[in-house]
Amino acid sequence: MSMSPTILPGDYVFVEKVSFMIRDPVRGEVVLFKSDAVSGVAKKRYYLARITGVPGDFVAIGVSNVVVNGERQAGTGDGGEKLVVSREGGARCLDAAEYFALGDNEMVGLDSRQWGVLPQRNIVGRVVWLFRCVNHRGLRVKAPYSANEMTR
Repeated sequence: MSMSPTILPGDYVFVEKVSFMIRDPVRGEVVLFKSDAVSGVAKKRYYLARITGVPGDFVAIGVSNVVVNGERQAGTGDGGEKLVVSREGGARCLDAAEYFALGDNEMVGLDSRQWGVLPQRNIVGRVVWLFRCVNHRGLRVKAPYSANEMTR
């Protein structure tokens, strides 16, 4: 639910792993990551989130918004009370191989606002295709829904 309305329960995603062997994740990409070494989430599971902060970014977390390099991130703060200060504190510069990841639905789910930074070693790949579930009788491909369209 943390990625709705972009990705809904029952949807299937195609995750591509090769790109991150030759380049780093970029802001706006939806990534699949494993939860090992991420505090505050169940271990040995996989989650989806959108990269909001990349290494070298200055991330500030307020009571009702997230600011990266001085710019308020779209969609943060609209729900008010859910947004809390991360475990690292109110502001920090992301080190090499550290990412800040948010869900598209701030009212539901956990993301970097609660569990802190996402280590690069935990990122498995990027979502490049979304297969939208229509109902229990079959799948409809939301096409074209490529990696470019998954990036805000």
